Amino acid sequence: MPEAILDFNTSCDILDNLVKTHTLTPEERAKVDIFSQNRGGVGSRGYGENSLGYEIAWWVHPERYHKEMQFLLSYFSLEGKKNILSIGCGPAFHEIALACAFPNLNILATDLDKREIATAQKIALNAKVSDNITFKSGDALSITSAHSSSKFDQIISFATLHDVPQLELFLESIAQGLSSDGLFLFSYNPFRLQSQFSEIESLERLLDKHFTIKDSVVLTSEKDSLAYYGEIAQISQEKRGYPLVWNGMVVKLK
Repeated sequence: MPEAILDFNTSCDILDNLVKTHTLTPEERAKVDIFSQNRGGVGSRGYGENSLGYEIAWWVHPERYHKEMQFLLSYFSLEGKKNILSIGCGPAFHEIALACAFPNLNILATDLDKREIATAQKIALNAKVSDNITFKSGDALSITSAHSSSKFDQIISFATLHDVPQLELFLESIAQGLSSDGLFLFSYNPFRLQSQFSEIESLERLLDKHFTIKDSVVLTSEKDSLAYYGEIAQISQEKRGYPLVWNGMVVKLK
């Protein structure tokens, strides 16, 4: 079996195990008020404590993370040393799995919330991976500015776009931090993006200033949401006002 294929499968297996190990049980989730905590600038959403004592979001679900990982790896270059930046890493399941499976990657995983970074560091420590992954708290503008002398080969951002208060500046900072032949891969909830930024005509209009869209896919449809997430999807629809659906997009610099 070619090494790249082995690493591809290994990274997905590692991710699945990480998510399943840390996801809140139905009993743990029942204790969470999903509007209970104001998290570092990203709005109000509920976090609970899992069996290991780590703070994990109520909406973390294996199916979504698995689909995002498959999406990411389908565009990922496995050759040579790569510098990867993750914006809004949360518990960093994607990033830790990549660091375990691909030792040639140099990953900087960032999040605005210091508590998310603290959780990610604990999970990484338990996964015994630290040589090729670094964690840092901060926003996209400060992170890309601090690393302006060294461009990133890939920038990833999962389930973050719809929480960014200044989306146009965010995308501009991504463009500034990306290498000329690099890719920006991200996922977002289109319903939430539309409700959060009603003044924006479309995400495509903002992207068009700096990027060319390479591909756009539906990772989780409304029908998928109910089938995969069950109670979590129902809670989101009733309490948050939108379904748990996810689009993925890959863009490159113009």
